[in-house]
Amino acid sequence: MNDSGMRCRDRRNLPVENSFRPMNNSPFHRHLTPRLLLCKNYDLLLSRGIKCLFFDLDNTLVTITERYPREETKELFKSLKKKGFKIYITSNSISARLKPFAYELNVEYISSASKPKTEKIEELISKLKFGIDEIAIIGDSMMDDVVCGNTIGITTILLDQIDKKEFPLARIRRMKEKKIQKKCIKLAKSTKM
Repeated sequence: MNDSGMRCRDRRNLPVENSFRPMNNSPFHRHLTPRLLLCKNYDLLLSRGIKCLFFDLDNTLVTITERYPREETKELFKSLKKKGFKIYITSNSISARLKPFAYELNVEYISSASKPKTEKIEELISKLKFGIDEIAIIGDSMMDDVVCGNTIGITTILLDQIDKKEFPLARIRRMKEKKIQKKCIKLAKSTKM
């Protein structure tokens, strides 16, 4: 159920929390649907067949000023691995920024991913033993993470940013995202799927 009490469904006809229909007046409308999830229920993801998670780094797992993962992030990743998830960090940040996190969390990473471009993510997917329906991308940016994931066709999970501090370019994109999100929420509340 979403905020308006209506039940939404994704492309595979499974219930999705707070899913949005396309916005025809948005340049991103075809990339914002149909698989936008706004939740962190990893058991739900497992029940839907998701086995591989691509996490963004900055403002998803850590603030832009942190240099090492938090203890709760280490515990989360241990828990997710015990559940059977394969985890990657996929970030637009450079390799030098990602290495300490990947090492501490014992995961592989893709740096300078250039999201929302899909080339590096698609290259990673082509090397994996998972199908498109078994992968989810998790991040705080609608215009980077969600657009990239939905362009490829993988499940997308949009999380709230964990800190207001951002890199300058991200701050500009965030203003555009907030306008789009408001329209999506308004549309979701007024339209039944």
